[in-house]
Amino acid sequence: MDGLKLPGEVWYFAATNAKEQVFLEQPQICNPEPGKNRGRPKKHPIWTIQPVSVKSIAEDPAAPWEQVTLAEGSKGPILAQRFMLRVVACRKDGNRNYLKPGKEVWLYIRKYEDGTIKYFVSNAPQDIPCAELDRAATLRWPIEQCFEECKSYLGMTHYEGCSYPGWKRHILFVMIAHLFTTQIRENVKKGGPFNNAYGRQVVL
Repeated sequence: MDGLKLPGEVWYFAATNAKEQVFLEQPQICNPEPGKNRGRPKKHPIWTIQPVSVKSIAEDPAAPWEQVTLAEGSKGPILAQRFMLRVVACRKDGNRNYLKPGKEVWLYIRKYEDGTIKYFVSNAPQDIPCAELDRAATLRWPIEQCFEECKSYLGMTHYEGCSYPGWKRHILFVMIAHLFTTQIRENVKKGGPFNNAYGRQVVL
């Protein structure tokens, strides 16, 4: 995630797997006692604490699970058990298995009704409200729904060109069409008129 070039005030909220390693606090380099450092010098520094898997954090009996309402869904409130923890991300040194500390991130763990546990990380700032991360945890479904509708009804997959500018224009028009149809659908649900792009009212 460190390679993402995001504009300011834009943060990621990304799923990760149960084997993801994190440091529970910022580790320090462990300096061996005099006379203990025998043999060949270490290639990498040794840290005062070792990373742990996010799965082991979720399985800790002391984990502060909390029942929350994440959002209001079409079938009622979306309830879930979750907890958040500020941790230090791990980064691999090249292609080796050696892990070193990265930046501080949020670890967001969510337990579904069937007992399934999902893990997420976010580089959002430490003072972000919990409600913002709860909202981010519910956005995957509407995003997938958006792509499904664009593929099924608005021709997202019909582009057959080879150039990036052409593909970009095609996707832009698909997104504009999706916004237009979504606005119509919302107004139909409310039984009200629809203002088109020219400010003229269209009664549906």
